[in-house]
Amino acid sequence: MTQHQQIQNPVQNKLPCIYKTQRVPLPSKNKNTTPQKFKIVATPILNESFGRLIADRVPFTISEKVDGTSCFVHHSQLHKRRDLKLTREGTRLVDAHFAQQEHTTKPEPIKINLHKHFQPLPNGWIMAKGARANFDVHQNMIKNERHCIGWMPVQRTLSDDKWHCQPLDWDNQTARLVVPTLETTTAHNNNARTSLSFQFKQVPLSDLEGKSLELIGPKIQRNVYAFPKKATHAFVVHGSIPILNTPTTQTHSADQIKEFFSHDKLRQFLQENPAMEGLVVHFKEGQLFKVHRNHLDLAWPLKTGPHKLHLLLDDEMHTSSE
Repeated sequence: MTQHQQIQNPVQNKLPCIYKTQRVPLPSKNKNTTPQKFKIVATPILNESFGRLIADRVPFTISEKVDGTSCFVHHSQLHKRRDLKLTREGTRLVDAHFAQQEHTTKPEPIKINLHKHFQPLPNGWIMAKGARANFDVHQNMIKNERHCIGWMPVQRTLSDDKWHCQPLDWDNQTARLVVPTLETTTAHNNNARTSLSFQFKQVPLSDLEGKSLELIGPKIQRNVYAFPKKATHAFVVHGSIPILNTPTTQTHSADQIKEFFSHDKLRQFLQENPAMEGLVVHFKEGQLFKVHRNHLDLAWPLKTGPHKLHLLLDDEMHTSSE
């Protein structure tokens, strides 16, 4: 694997943070009530599984975390993310369970069932591959989760699927992708310099089989990437946008890699790259870990400043009619 050859693991479950996290209660407007909302913040301690992979020098690449809405290509058909939520009975059971298990060092699994305590399974819905590990063979939940990640096929006739359908060419079965390209130039001192550029490409859905994507555009997530109002939406393959000049097992020692992922260093890195929502680490063995700006108490989306995917795209390709 070369330094810039990206590992593109599909996202099929909720990604763990590279650090251990903790829930911090948000202040309540009513001082006499217990806070009901929390935020998740990263501690300075590395996630044990992540730290073990780093120590074992398992090859990895780092990609930009893209702020859109998740999709998945299954049987050459685009699917959108659809999480099953708990029923009222399931919510009561989970709330009671978490309250009981909050101070124990060995929490027990929640005793709820996919078919009894979640909303009915919609037609065509498939459980995300990674979420299957949360249930046993009888569909009883064996991990403490409040929802079940899955996918629904996108339908051309549904108004709710309008923006998912816009980048699709239904007749030719292709999807409009933002494709990053690495460009190497030679500076005056003869040192090679690598940079990223982006372009749109129509890619057959069959070529995207099994991949997860992120839909971005003017109608998605407050248009954080500053698409023109009438621009056509597009997909980004998860893991396809490399973060340049970051350490790899080929170019850096274990200590250098660990230093890069230290809490203070990574916070500084994201401060210096304010247009990034965060980063995702893809290991060659398939594991995925993320860190979001909010984990490190950094604002997102930005109120001012650059929101674009680096250089993003030239105006002629970037704009089209709805």
